[in-house]
Amino acid sequence: MILRNNFDYLANKKQLYFKGGGSSGDTYDAAYNARMATIAEAQQDMAEQYFDFWESDYKPMEKEQIAANREMIPYETGLQKEKIQAERELLPGQTAFTGEQIAAGRELLPGQTALAKLQMQDSTAAINERAPVRTAFYNEALNGIDVESRANRAAADAAHSFADSNNIMRRNSARMGVSPDSGRFTAMQNENSLDRAKMISGAKTQARTLAELENFNRLQGAMGVV
Repeated sequence: MILRNNFDYLANKKQLYFKGGGSSGDTYDAAYNARMATIAEAQQDMAEQYFDFWESDYKPMEKEQIAANREMIPYETGLQKEKIQAERELLPGQTAFTGEQIAAGRELLPGQTALAKLQMQDSTAAINERAPVRTAFYNEALNGIDVESRANRAAADAAHSFADSNNIMRRNSARMGVSPDSGRFTAMQNENSLDRAKMISGAKTQARTLAELENFNRLQGAMGVV
């Protein structure tokens, strides 16, 4: 009720005006002011309820937490002091141990240096020894195989397999009673020549393909060695 009385007092003091209809006069909206006072009073009631809830529930719990934390302070302080004291007691031993490690490392240093030098010398010697082999390997990979030479060799081998084909065909024709001057014999010769050409062409193509693939594999292997 105090809040409502204050609100009504301010409303009467300041006078909230609203234009109404088409009239030019000013009128005071008491109903609006009453609604606003009711809303403000409800909000005030909610605030008071929340405060009462905090006062009855949260405030005691917060006090207990603060008291518990205060009780823990001496124990935590004592624990930290004990930790610091323990670290101080260990400090001389740790310092001595670190000094011994440094001394041992210094004693090993000449041997480690000598070993590193020997390993470096061995690595350098191995590199120098492999240098000619590596050079030859790279040259072989770069130069590769003579593709046409492989193809011609394959063609020659295929042609050689047909070297006696005509004589063999003549003997077989004679046994079958086919005359060398006949059309059938001529057709057989043409078929034999066609088979020979196919075999030579296929052999060259296959040899060329295999040689190119081998060259590629050599280059690929050289790239992996680099």
